[in-house]
Amino acid sequence: MTTKKSILVSLLLPLFCLIFLDIKAQTCEIQLEITNFRNNKGTANIVVFDSPEGYYDDRSKSFTFKAIPIRNQKATFTCTGLTPGKGYAFVVLHDENGDAKMNTNMLGMPAEGFGVSRNAVGAFWQIKPFSEACIIPQKAKETATMKIIY
Repeated sequence: MTTKKSILVSLLLPLFCLIFLDIKAQTCEIQLEITNFRNNKGTANIVVFDSPEGYYDDRSKSFTFKAIPIRNQKATFTCTGLTPGKGYAFVVLHDENGDAKMNTNMLGMPAEGFGVSRNAVGAFWQIKPFSEACIIPQKAKETATMKIIY
């Protein structure tokens, strides 16, 4: 009799947990409001990194990438499926000519606008480290803002 009870409990307990405790993995999303585009030409190319590896210059090592339209010199991007408490850095290129790369002038200075989450850009367009650009979501839905610089 004890064996039957233990078998029944071992079969029903996981089912009870799935039905009543809703043990789905919790995720977050960040809605990024990007402002200060000088025009509506091209796209806002958004790259999201979840680690310092490849941060800002190697899209192949990113968490996700998306090119979105610019309207009224603004763009909005919602990144979903984020892990609460984990850091994410957003890098945005105003790709005015559609070549999917940062164009520079004769002096090597950016010819197209760009931005980094938490506006983590220093003097002479130096991008600050991943740790300074990270947004760490804690709630199910978070918002952040970023300004494009030229």
